Amino acid sequence: MISGKVWGTTMPIFQTPFVKSFGLKIKAGGFSSEHRHRYRSNYFFIATGRLRVLTWMEKGKAPDVIELRPFESTCVPPGLWHKFEALEASIVVESYVGMEADNGDIERRTRGGLGKG
Repeated sequence: MISGKVWGTTMPIFQTPFVKSFGLKIKAGGFSSEHRHRYRSNYFFIATGRLRVLTWMEKGKAPDVIELRPFESTCVPPGLWHKFEALEASIVVESYVGMEADNGDIERRTRGGLGKG
């Protein structure tokens, strides 16, 4: 089932109790909320486009930034605040790995959107 987001669409690809993968179609300028997952790692694999992933060790500090191109990936460990920003229209495989904890796994401190994030 495809779900609409302000920044694009997401579609489930694969799911087990410990791994969930989704296809993301992100519009140029689309960005996620700043959030963290308490129990799961968050992986991003870029199929097309360019994606920037920002991570924060501490609120108020400058983020670490990684820019990903096709066939590149990164992993955000549990507990680390992060967000993504599409530098151009992108297709991304996003996976969550770790204990099953859908309820209460994610904590958000901003909202996602489209444009300057």
